[in-house]
Amino acid sequence: MEQGINSAKLVLCICSKNYVEKSNNGNGGTGYESMILTQELLRNVNIDYIFSIIRNNTTNQKLPICLGTKLYIDFEEDDKFYDRYRELIERIY
Repeated sequence: MEQGINSAKLVLCICSKNYVEKSNNGNGGTGYESMILTQELLRNVNIDYIFSIIRNNTTNQKLPICLGTKLYIDFEEDDKFYDRYRELIERIY
């Protein structure tokens, strides 16, 4: 996980309700991943290769605490899926 995040050119973080809860509570692999992301963000605040995607999360807390300052793309509304998909592709390229 550490090697992958540190050497990746792009990281997509799918932030479901379950993922956000596990990340914030430090549970299992998700908690460990959150710790790695936090360390990376502390070293380099201007990380632009981490894209957060919101799906299956209708709560007010869309992102885990470690990604709280990052922009995200909200894929919650199925009727706007293609617009959001296009936004994601544009941000990637």
